[in-house]
Amino acid sequence: MGERVAAIDVGSNATRLLLGTVDIPGNDRNSRNDRNSRSDRNDRNNPNDRSDRSRNNRNRNDRDRNNRSDRSNRNGRNDRGGGVDGGAVDTVGGGFLEEMFLRVPLRLGGGTVVDAGKARQLGEVLRGYRILIGAMGAGEWRAVATSAVRECRNREEVLGTVRRVSGVELRVLGGREEAELVGGFVAAAFPASATVINMDTGGGSTDCALVCGGTVADAASFRVGTARRGGGGEREKRRLGDWLRAAAARGKSPVLAGSGGSVRALELMCGGVISERSLARRLPTVCAMTVRERALRFRLSPDRAASIAPAMRIYRFALAACGVRRLRAVGGGLCQAVIMEMTAEMARKKQGQ
Repeated sequence: MGERVAAIDVGSNATRLLLGTVDIPGNDRNSRNDRNSRSDRNDRNNPNDRSDRSRNNRNRNDRDRNNRSDRSNRNGRNDRGGGVDGGAVDTVGGGFLEEMFLRVPLRLGGGTVVDAGKARQLGEVLRGYRILIGAMGAGEWRAVATSAVRECRNREEVLGTVRRVSGVELRVLGGREEAELVGGFVAAAFPASATVINMDTGGGSTDCALVCGGTVADAASFRVGTARRGGGGEREKRRLGDWLRAAAARGKSPVLAGSGGSVRALELMCGGVISERSLARRLPTVCAMTVRERALRFRLSPDRAASIAPAMRIYRFALAACGVRRLRAVGGGLCQAVIMEMTAEMARKKQGQ
């Protein structure tokens, strides 16, 4: 069954909870004995029977994946930030299996102060998450906060309110720390030989990581986000463009990747291919629509529908800066990265016992 773990991500536009199970690599004799026992039983069975069962299992798995995809489209989950197919995510060989993903559209904004009402509302949401985590029996869990809490002038007041209302101790990530964390998760999704530039664009910041040789070679965070007026200041946009051009110059045929919910939504809106041309063709139509019309037509949540046009402009800018044809969508984002970090630490502790 594995161990149940959870991660909470407090962003500028939404707060997310991801919960599931993971098999922690380590000295687990019971797991090895179970695998050996299953292997022995399979060896005693008829090879033809095994072949038939294998084909049946493959067919059943294909049907399950198709059903999940159909349900996802019918339920309007184009903007969720889950793993591939909303299910399995590799975590240092642990094979995280998602059981629950919740997203509450609570906009803390890109301002300089988070007001007391919003801070208390955030605490109430996190208290609900904590109750769910306890009810599901997750032994390990973490809660992180990003740019909205990181940059607000009353950060200590917000953290104190959240702690008092929910009992949750938020870990406030630095911009570069957030970029490196997500970059490490994205590195596992590509061959070690690939040069990958990953962008994670949220409401308050765009966090970038350069992955070379399967590891994060450089990372940076920019105050360019979908909740900021005009997407961000011109100076920050120039800094982002300069960083992207320098990163693209460090590798042959670099891949531009995007993690998080916005890029998953754009992939579906653009018919599976996010390119400068596809974004330019759809942007005028999207801008001419109301938020409600976008939500209904593209099956987005209202808050995602409100932020999708700024996201399109940011990714179009990035494609031009990197000089690449398309943006690759990566299943998952910060929650999955936190799960991966947690799994690695649990594995090290287990191996040290």
